[in-house]
Amino acid sequence: MRSFLNAEEPRLARWLVRTWDNQQADITYAELRYAVLYGGVSIEQLERWQLSYSELVNTQLAPAWQKAMNEAAWNLKHQFPNSGWPVPIFYDPFMDATQDYIRKHGAELVTNIVNSQREAIRSLVSRATFYETAISPDALSRFIRPTIGLTRPQATANLNYWKAQWDAGAEMGLSVSAIEDRANRMAANYAARQHRYRAMMIARTELADAYNHGAYFGTLDAQEKGYLGDCKKIWVTAFDERVCPTCSALDGVSVNMDAMFPGGTLLPPKHPNCRCGVEFRQVSVPIMPVTEPLENVDINDIIEPEQVKRSEAVEYMLHDLEMPEDTIEDRRKFANNLIENLEVEGIKAELVTMDSRGECELYIENDTIEMISYKLEKDDNRSIEYKVKTAFHEGYHLLSHGRKTDLDHINLKDFLMLEETFAETSAHYSAKALGINKKLYPAYPETLIETLPRLKQLPEYNQCTTLSDFGKIALQERLDGGDAMWGDLHNKLFSQKFDDNKYQIQYLSYIKSNKSSLIDMVLENAPTESKSIYETILDRAISKIDGGLDSIGSNVINDLTFDEKNIFTNLVVAAMSEKGVI
Repeated sequence: MRSFLNAEEPRLARWLVRTWDNQQADITYAELRYAVLYGGVSIEQLERWQLSYSELVNTQLAPAWQKAMNEAAWNLKHQFPNSGWPVPIFYDPFMDATQDYIRKHGAELVTNIVNSQREAIRSLVSRATFYETAISPDALSRFIRPTIGLTRPQATANLNYWKAQWDAGAEMGLSVSAIEDRANRMAANYAARQHRYRAMMIARTELADAYNHGAYFGTLDAQEKGYLGDCKKIWVTAFDERVCPTCSALDGVSVNMDAMFPGGTLLPPKHPNCRCGVEFRQVSVPIMPVTEPLENVDINDIIEPEQVKRSEAVEYMLHDLEMPEDTIEDRRKFANNLIENLEVEGIKAELVTMDSRGECELYIENDTIEMISYKLEKDDNRSIEYKVKTAFHEGYHLLSHGRKTDLDHINLKDFLMLEETFAETSAHYSAKALGINKKLYPAYPETLIETLPRLKQLPEYNQCTTLSDFGKIALQERLDGGDAMWGDLHNKLFSQKFDDNKYQIQYLSYIKSNKSSLIDMVLENAPTESKSIYETILDRAISKIDGGLDSIGSNVINDLTFDEKNIFTNLVVAAMSEKGVI
């Protein structure tokens, strides 16, 4: 349990801190002043907090609880090494008990945390009125904002610290505004530390509670199915000097499965920040069910989830996916189903107004990618086929969640060159597998011109002729657990001798013969552009290229103007999509 908690606590704690930061930014000064004048926040504000925490539970905590319970149940095999039965194999992670736990515990947590937050602010307002030096409503309003998310004792400690800094500033002879600025700054820094501590405490307690319940439910499930006999549950501490006296007294205590431990606790944790766990010991053998003898079972049928290799990538990507209607709600549902199929927990699709077609926000910790969000442009004016392609494109990025990366060690442009190449080609492969048979214009045209021909010179890609061919390989590797490490491959590709100018010229005759249809394809991805302007600029570019080909050593493509080069490059990539990668 300890190793699981150490791995999962930081991510969950960051989400808690982010939620509090958002709540602090969301509340207006007028609402804070209302809280000061009337002794507490408004009903409307409480409802907003309730929605905020409900979203946190649904998108972050519930998946984390499910993961903790699954992990604990699968680890039961270590507690029953001689049972003769593959206990974890028969555990159903979506059994009623686990789902009831998530629903009830989630509702209780939202209620408790909102009430705690309300009482903290009430306490601050009430306590401030008893100070000898009066604190103005305006000053108290400004103080309260960074304390949102703290408990009553924490908020009280912060107020005392703030008042001490206020008094210290007065003794220094500072002006009232300088006193307040100094006290607010120092109290806000203190509040940030308090938030981090509270976030880790909540993360640790919640994950430990879910883990221990998962082990408990898994054992009950195994008993119900006849794989285990009667069992005892045993309280186990962390075995170090940080164990509190209460838990130390419980260490090794054994009780029946349905009995309470001394003190009235069904399972650890006993208190916030408790690191205790529970183990189970079989005290009588089960009455074996009449079924096929274990020796006749193919061992390949008994596999833990992490051992299953995703040999058919498209089956995982497209499971229960259907082409969506061109509505925001259908697009959101499609994207969320895709995310669920990709088994990336804690992320929900957001359709928002933004400059790009789609994006995934992330941060890197210990050379590991942690995804924060998956976003699609709400007002995308392209056809539904292109919107689906973008959903798949961002899905490829999202799969790097939890994977190792060398992004902090190589040039960002070099990293993105390959990450976007494989995201885009995998999107074409996935779209085709979904049933989109029309040729789609690809994003990142200049990047694809630089990377795909070079990739084709490597043995693993030399049979690729379409964008989908490259994408199938890329998606397979990432679904099979491949990391986002692009430094070595980039160096290998760009150590080759390759003439980008000569490569593009190979498509010149095809572009001339299919100019109108290729421009139409390009404009599908940019519906607001003018076809006549495209044709005029393309004709000018082709004329220059034809003339430059007679000049030995002329760098024809690079001699074009920016617009000419941009449009010709777009047509080359359209030809690559339609004709194939030469």
